[in-house]
Amino acid sequence: MSPEVMRIERSIVGSDLPFATKVRELHRHWEEASLLAPILVNRDRASQLSLLLFVYQWCDESAREIRAVYGEEFVELTEAVDGQAPYPSFFMRLGPGQQLSATLSREDREGERWQVQIRLRFPNEPGPVLAHWSHRTSNWTRPQVEALLLSLLSSLERTHAASPHRSGP
Repeated sequence: MSPEVMRIERSIVGSDLPFATKVRELHRHWEEASLLAPILVNRDRASQLSLLLFVYQWCDESAREIRAVYGEEFVELTEAVDGQAPYPSFFMRLGPGQQLSATLSREDREGERWQVQIRLRFPNEPGPVLAHWSHRTSNWTRPQVEALLLSLLSSLERTHAASPHRSGP
């Protein structure tokens, strides 16, 4: 069992969530982990495209939660990933300038090794920043993607708090 899986399990079990919520989250986590396991060990295009589709699903689910707090117009998520495109991708925009984009990219010239790259765009930054989670792996998990989205939201909230003349985000 990977350290990431153990960390997630400990965070669910040790949380202050109601027991019924813990049971659902634990089940969802293990179900997702079993689906991701064969994908994460392979770097071929098909496996990494599957990972990109998972990332899209996590962003779609997160978008619903974010809209419930910030409103419908606050979040823009592109249509589902086109797996037939040479470099499938999607983006999710939050508020006026925060954006997460994910792309299936080749790691080698032959196109035998692929990876999902995630970039973040913050307002007042010259360009997108390539997100890295771990130097040991370039695969993505739900908590990592959610942490990136929370980072974008935190940036927006900090900007809002520093600007006394702006109304809500």
